[in-house]
Amino acid sequence: MTRLFSFGFENDDELLAFTQDVPIATIIAEQSFARTGAKSVEMRGASPNNYAISLAWNHEPTEIFVGGAIRTNIVPVDNFIITTFGVGPEGTPFSSVATLRWRTNNILQIYRGGTLLASSASEVFNPLNAFAHLQIWFKPLNTGGRFVVKANDSIVIDFTGDITDSQEYCDGIKFHALHNTGTTITYWDDICINDSAGSNNNSYPGLARLQPVRVVGAGTTTQLSRGGIDLGANYRQVRESGEETFLQGSLDQLDLYTVDVPDLPAGATIQNVITTVAGKSTSGSGLVASLVRGATTTGTGSDKTLTSVGMSIQAAWPLNPDDSAAWAEADLANLQIGIKVRS
Repeated sequence: MTRLFSFGFENDDELLAFTQDVPIATIIAEQSFARTGAKSVEMRGASPNNYAISLAWNHEPTEIFVGGAIRTNIVPVDNFIITTFGVGPEGTPFSSVATLRWRTNNILQIYRGGTLLASSASEVFNPLNAFAHLQIWFKPLNTGGRFVVKANDSIVIDFTGDITDSQEYCDGIKFHALHNTGTTITYWDDICINDSAGSNNNSYPGLARLQPVRVVGAGTTTQLSRGGIDLGANYRQVRESGEETFLQGSLDQLDLYTVDVPDLPAGATIQNVITTVAGKSTSGSGLVASLVRGATTTGTGSDKTLTSVGMSIQAAWPLNPDDSAAWAEADLANLQIGIKVRS
């Protein structure tokens, strides 16, 4: 594993990957409240620190690196929890926690359970009415653990010691709403989570911006069958949301699609091409694999399991399969993405 998840919230299906503690997370399509693209996730509630969207994984990384942008319309009046790392036993990760909190005077603090571990200087972090970017290195150990926090790419907390309270792994994370009334609003955008494995995506995500691209046409291979409402072309089935349209296929059948080419900011580098697909299996089980194609070569991702419940699956492609080198902006003119049925 390297890149665990990336979320820019450009697609409603992305919320399928999250477990919502309370039904408050909503994709919004307001450009003024998106850091990148057209959408972010909006959270509202009436109880401080208890409203969040949570994300869990089924392996135990030795280190994780988290990045994300957050804005709110409230000033801190208490120690608002920004993120929670679940370090409890397997199956109940949030029974023991470590947290990053926002305090009066724009101070950041880290806690192990209810124990304060370290504080930043004042005025290092201010998401009031503007996006502020955070990055966190979290290494779950009792001795030699690390909890490092960057605000807008500058280290503001660097702690070494016991951060897990007798546990030594982290199985989940929560991204919280910063408010104490239903009238206050928190937005999250451009969330990236890496672990330390592999040779790519194994450290801080940087000030990543998740530039959305959409399917616009048929690629070099079209083998899947259209179901539900037939929109006349497979790529049109992909562009539509909802269960009224879908694609299906037999073993090793695949589709590739062309995408719109983004206009990247000057000086930008491409960390990854991220594919996100959503699907389910009528039989209750099945496998699919994500595909990325450069000018001549198609790369196939690892098999991912589908269930009878709709789910969102991501794959990160840091390298162009044509030459096994990092993507250049010119490569995107030939980019195709797709999906393959594996069982």
